Amino acid sequence: MHALRAWGDKWAVGEPPLRAEHHGHPIHPYVACATCGEPVRPDDLELISTVPDWDITGPKRPAQPPSDEPSATTPHRHSNLDERSPIPGRSESEPAAGS
Repeated sequence: MHALRAWGDKWAVGEPPLRAEHHGHPIHPYVACATCGEPVRPDDLELISTVPDWDITGPKRPAQPPSDEPSATTPHRHSNLDERSPIPGRSESEPAAGS
C-alpha cells in the first residue's frame, strides 16, 4: 500500500493528502528481497515465464491460421437485417408497431 500511495503522491496530486511516519520520521518505501535482504532494483530482475511454450513477450508457437468459425471478437453481420431498414429485422414496407 505504501508503494501505491507514494506513486499517487508523486504523479496524481499536487500536495499529498496523507503523510506516513515511523517513529517521527517519514517513511520511503522500497522493495527488498525476502531471501537475502538486499534492495531490489529493476536491473536486478530476471523475468522467467512459467507457462509452457511462452516467453515474456507471448506465445512461442507460430500464430494459428484464421478459422472460419466466428469468435467473440469477430464482427458479425446478421443475415436477417434488411439493409434499407434502420430497425433490425424490419423492412421499410412493414408498418411500425402501433401504426
